[in-house]
Amino acid sequence: MTSPVTFELEEETISALDADAARIDRSRNALVDQAPGEWLAHQDWQREEIEAGIADADAGRFATGEEVAAVFARLGIAYGPDP
Repeated sequence: MTSPVTFELEEETISALDADAARIDRSRNALVDQAPGEWLAHQDWQREEIEAGIADADAGRFATGEEVAAVFARLGIAYGPDP
């Protein structure tokens, strides 16, 4: 079952939406119909990741200083007391 929903978008958002729809040969309505489902899926994923992180913290599982330093080094970011 579907229900109609009406909302307003900024003109620049509509223009960008129309350009994307044209680029992939779909209608604006098809993209607008797809967007809430993708947003909700992303929210579910994000919530699950946060809850998993909290569970790790509650269980005392934290990254070591060496692991954190390795990530910073991989990203080329100075880390530590003497960056």
